[in-house]
Order: sequence, then structure tokens, then C-alpha cells
Amino acid sequence: MRIALLRPLVVAGLALAALALGACSSGGDAHARADNEGVYVNAGPIAYQVQISRLLNPAAVEDREFLAGLPFDQQQLPPDEEWFGVWVRLQNQTEATQPIPGRERYRIVDAQGAVYRPIDLPPENPFAYRAGGAVGSPSTAASTMDGNGLYPVVDSAAARTGPLAGAMLLFRLKTSVYQNRPLELELVDTAGRPAGSVTLDL
Repeated sequence: MRIALLRPLVVAGLALAALALGACSSGGDAHARADNEGVYVNAGPIAYQVQISRLLNPAAVEDREFLAGLPFDQQQLPPDEEWFGVWVRLQNQTEATQPIPGRERYRIVDAQGAVYRPIDLPPENPFAYRAGGAVGSPSTAASTMDGNGLYPVVDSAAARTGPLAGAMLLFRLKTSVYQNRPLELELVDTAGRPAGSVTLDL
């Protein structure tokens, strides 16, 4: 009698386990995620950390330098847009030098699915995120110029900027994002699929 009663429970348990395994193997939301800034997200050979994110005001003296190189007329946005900076740090997780991903590998997505991409900043901006270089291996960085396995390198202007200490990705956000939070900074792979994400403090 007991065996007969237990059999349906065992079958039900096995069915639930199969569903759980199917969900895991279906490739659903498998990318790395951080629920707040300051946490490293491991997305492939490089770990990413959002140091800080915040709105930028071109009229504020302390923010003007972050818009360096943009003509004054381009700094002035329409009333329904705002500048938003995201300062990121990259850390090499391997023993080989790794290329710095391009800006196209980053995007901000709001709760309604609107996508924002970082703008290109002129070469004279010392705080801007730059692709085209490489993040050295931590084990060999002491004898090379690519800096302790980190980007930005420790002696750069970007790394020395107080608590920001990262390379800046600059976005033009619609003011509607305040009603469409949370915002996610997504890291995408070469196929455009999310590989990691960080919830931003806006």
C-alpha cells in the first residue's frame, strides 16, 4: 500500500526535475549578472566591473572635462535627453593578452526594451573608453606596459579620476528612462547576444 502511494510522488518529482534540467539546458538567461555596481561580472576571458554610473551636466565645471572634445553645440541636448556616463574597469582572467572589446559590445536597455548605445568620443578625451588595445596578463604585466591585467591602466588619467577609476562610456538617454527603470548595462558577444549585465544605479 505504501509503495502504491509513493509511486505518484516519485513520478511527479522526476517530472519536475526533468523540467528544471530542460530549462537549464535550453539556454534561457544564461549570461552573468550583477544586481548592483561595483561587482565584477565574468563574461568570457575578461571580467567587467561598473565602477559608477551617473548623469552628467555640461553646465557643471566638474562634468565638462568628461565631454572634452565634443563641440559645444553637440553638448547641448534636447530637453527630453540627458548625458549619462558609465565608468567601467576590465580585468584579464587569463594568462594571455586579451583585446579590449569595442563600444558596440555595450548597450543600455531599459525596462520597456529601449536600447541606448554609447557615442563615439574624440581622441583628445582622456577619460573615454577606447577599444583597439589589449589587456595584459596579470602574471606578465609587471614587465610590460599593459598594466597589471587591468584596463584602464593604473597610471592613466581615467584610472586616476577619484572614485570613478574607470574608462567612460557616454550615452544619450531619454528622460523617459526614469519611468522605465531598472536600467541594465548589457555586455554582448560578437553575435549580439547578451553575455553579461549590470543593473545601474539610476
